[in-house]
Amino acid sequence: MTKFFLTSALTASLLLAGCGGKDDSKKEGKTPDTNAAVEIPEAPVDPQIEINRKKSEEFLAAERAKDSVEEIDGGLLYETLAEGDGSAPAANDMVRFHFTGTLIDGTEFRNTREQEGKPLVFPTPLAPEITSWKDIPVPGLKDALSRLSENGRAKVIVPPAAVDSFYAETGQPSSFAPNTTLIFDVELVEVITPENEERRAEINQEVRLAMAEDRATRMANSVAQHQQSRWTTSAETENLAEASTLLETALNGFTEAYRELATASENDDMSGRQAAVEKVNAAHEAYMAAAGAYDAAVPAANAQASAAFMEEMKAKDGVTVTDSGLAYEIVTDSEDGAQPTAADTVTVHYRGTLPDGTEFDSSYSRGEPTSFPLNAVISGWTEGVALMNVGDTYRFYIPADLAYGERVRPGGPIGPNQALVFDVELLEVQTPGDQGGQ
Repeated sequence: MTKFFLTSALTASLLLAGCGGKDDSKKEGKTPDTNAAVEIPEAPVDPQIEINRKKSEEFLAAERAKDSVEEIDGGLLYETLAEGDGSAPAANDMVRFHFTGTLIDGTEFRNTREQEGKPLVFPTPLAPEITSWKDIPVPGLKDALSRLSENGRAKVIVPPAAVDSFYAETGQPSSFAPNTTLIFDVELVEVITPENEERRAEINQEVRLAMAEDRATRMANSVAQHQQSRWTTSAETENLAEASTLLETALNGFTEAYRELATASENDDMSGRQAAVEKVNAAHEAYMAAAGAYDAAVPAANAQASAAFMEEMKAKDGVTVTDSGLAYEIVTDSEDGAQPTAADTVTVHYRGTLPDGTEFDSSYSRGEPTSFPLNAVISGWTEGVALMNVGDTYRFYIPADLAYGERVRPGGPIGPNQALVFDVELLEVQTPGDQGGQ
């Protein structure tokens, strides 16, 4: 059964150097002896493991020497920091507690006061498979809780052997480097018996609300991500206009619902939080439906607008149209410069714009030309630049199927099914032979 991990992902990766040498048996004139005993080299030991061991031993020796520290079961060290004045927990009680987990160098890997802001609860709806606080899957925590009473606080130190033993017994992968000593500062806030059903229900409701609020935050992040990555377009169709309006309405609805939830949470208004969570869920569902409709409408709108744009450009005086549908006009004609093939590498200056004139890329803006194999770009470029001579400048009107089609990056400057305009100045041609090719 998968356990719910309290610890954050504290991973100390130990990188072991590879071990190997030359295989002289593969030299010319030698045959490997298949009957010879194979010597398997010992894996190198990471020096940090030994450093951890020595530091842990020194730390543990210093702690054991303190009069306030006692050794308890499993070799753990226990120190009372504050005496409790309430009930001690039984195995079937619900407990609320704070804890801070640190390493001996002071590195803090968990602090419930700062990270959650409220005590942890066990048992909890967050981890229904853990039915008792005694089954909390973190070495040392249950040992501290079993010796505390309400409002009591203690420090428990878990030596490396106990850490390794815990993870070996539970079958869980350890989150800590070998020879690591763990230190927990634990405060027992509240003990709730099974008979106190009203208080347990209240706490469970709080936990479930917190879970719902976490989900709402993730929903807000998904909405923000869609807003950042959604396609923008200057195309105008009735379907797209309707989808845009619905998306804007849905965004406003979600924003308002999430704002209400934030206010209710800040005021610790339980009923208000519950109502706001339900409103956020409904608003998020509405937004995702509107987003799907918008994302589906953009490619169709762009395709329609791009087709109309290409027909308009093809009708212009001075524009030539190839069999593939590529349209171009000659801005500057050098007449006798070298002409590239698809196998060549070309150096060009260029400017790329959308049909509405929006510039999305320009080597002129960067202040230097660019070079690339002519067969490694969109097909409209491969075909078009191959028509040019060095010294020429052409303007290409490239239909979507010769550009990027629907294979565009969400949120990028180029939308799906977008016709493109490029001004290209051919500066140099390198043949494969010029580049050292065969």
